[in-house]
Amino acid sequence: MPDNETQTKREYRVRASLPRYFRVAAIAAIGVTLLAIVAGFYNARSKSPFRLKSEHAQLSTDVISEISGYERLETEDGVTKYYIKADHAKTFSDNHQELQNVYLEVFDKEGVQNDKMAAESAIYIPEPEKNFTAYLKGNVRIDTRQGLKIKTNHVVYSRKTEVAEADEAVEFERENIRGKSFGATVKIADKRVELLKDVDIELFESPELARANVRYGRVTANSASFDQLNQKISANHNVAINIVSTAKGTGRQQTTDIAGNRAELSLAGENTASAQLKTIELFENVRITSVEQGMLPTNIESGYALYDKPADRFELKNGAHIVTAAGEKPTDLRATEAIYEQTARKVALTGGAEIVQGSDTLKGDVLFATLFADNKVKDAVIRGNASARQTTAERTTTITAPELNATFDAARHMRDANAIGQSSVELTPAVSQDYSRVTAAATRGIGLVFKGEGLLDSMHTDGRTTINLNAPNNTPDAANKRLTADKVNSYFHPNGKDIRRAEAVGNAELFVDPLNAGKDNYRTTIDAPRFDCEFFPTGNNAKTCIGGKRAKAVRVPTVRDAKRGDQTLTADQLTAHFSQRSNDIETFDAAGSAKFNELDR
Repeated sequence: MPDNETQTKREYRVRASLPRYFRVAAIAAIGVTLLAIVAGFYNARSKSPFRLKSEHAQLSTDVISEISGYERLETEDGVTKYYIKADHAKTFSDNHQELQNVYLEVFDKEGVQNDKMAAESAIYIPEPEKNFTAYLKGNVRIDTRQGLKIKTNHVVYSRKTEVAEADEAVEFERENIRGKSFGATVKIADKRVELLKDVDIELFESPELARANVRYGRVTANSASFDQLNQKISANHNVAINIVSTAKGTGRQQTTDIAGNRAELSLAGENTASAQLKTIELFENVRITSVEQGMLPTNIESGYALYDKPADRFELKNGAHIVTAAGEKPTDLRATEAIYEQTARKVALTGGAEIVQGSDTLKGDVLFATLFADNKVKDAVIRGNASARQTTAERTTTITAPELNATFDAARHMRDANAIGQSSVELTPAVSQDYSRVTAAATRGIGLVFKGEGLLDSMHTDGRTTINLNAPNNTPDAANKRLTADKVNSYFHPNGKDIRRAEAVGNAELFVDPLNAGKDNYRTTIDAPRFDCEFFPTGNNAKTCIGGKRAKAVRVPTVRDAKRGDQTLTADQLTAHFSQRSNDIETFDAAGSAKFNELDR
């Protein structure tokens, strides 16, 4: 009894497992079928029918002869035209032939140089004047007289036009260039190859490096052409170029990635085997990224670019934008046109030129700059509407002139800015309630010396100078001041934010102008050969101004009455003391031959 139960259980288990066995068998059968289909497609590549052109669609089917070990040599006036060899040849009533394992040589006009072709099978169609059309299929190989090698699976060759057309995946190479595409037109007489789709071209320094797969350049595009005669590669649509080189001076590897809608690559060299990339001309939506090993990348955008590879030089047009040392604080360069010499570390910007580096901004019609090794600005010369601006949380300093020179320190902060010609400087506080706004103008130039990011050390002017200290209008007796002299030297407090002392030399004039009229408010003009002014610790507000060598002060009341008139004070030395609260004059000290008058007094 137990044996019967055990047998029954086994039968139930087998029956329960049957669906699983059927599923495994079905999956295995499907897999075998798929492999058979793939293998069939693969094997059928060379067995598929020839894709004939319309003019050859109605070929004869009447066989008139068959020959094994077929050979044919065509000559004219003793000049070899072409040579055909095949393992088997089948000739039809219209004289076209079907050839197996075919080898073909086509010679030039002198019958010397030749183009070689081979394929597993071919259709040969004779034409007048020793011409023909050949359909080559299956492992097609073409070696042109210019050294170009083509591999594909289907080619239509015309002896009359010397053009070979491939409509499948193509591989090609010549000396130190090789690539692939889907479809190609080889214009043998013109020494030109048209690559129709999905182009991928590799550039090598020598044939030996090509065999070792050590390339220095790669080009991909939707389509392209290779002009062997002029040593040019033209790439169209979705162009991407990768260049690997050795950076001059450092010896480190430099990688340059280039993209654009269209590109023209020019090669140069004593012979085709040594021809190297010389220039790349790019059109529309140009984007370039160049990075030296161990360094941050430089990114470039423009409408047009010309890259000179030996000089490592970019010529940019139609809106140039360069971001060097991309990172937390990039250096941003913009202009209508630009020339960027990457190895030489030089930049020339033309038309609306602008460089932004941290808190510093340089602008002008034309700007020339040299760069540090990390591609940040080292110094710059700006011409035409030139300006330099330094911005901090507390103040903005702006200097403008027809021409301006600026240099940067090791920390990449502006070290000095020297304006040439009719120049101006403006120090604008972020919070105007506490600081006077300082503006200065000079006829021959102004120089600013910085001592860190956003910190000023001194300001020196050349030529007739006017400096305005505009106070906030937050008190009834607030007053602006204007200092004029042949030149003015200003020095800042150690904090680099506030003026400490100013020296006005030559025909100096100090004018104090109250912002509001009042019985105690006077417009005051002080003339002296020289002024030495000391400032309060903060606020760019004058504390005292000493005028020497026969100084003269004239005070005009803002509100006149019978007891108030113009006041005149002269002395060998006049010292004006200012209120820190209002910036107006509180008191005068007159020393030496002092004289005061008002009305009739």
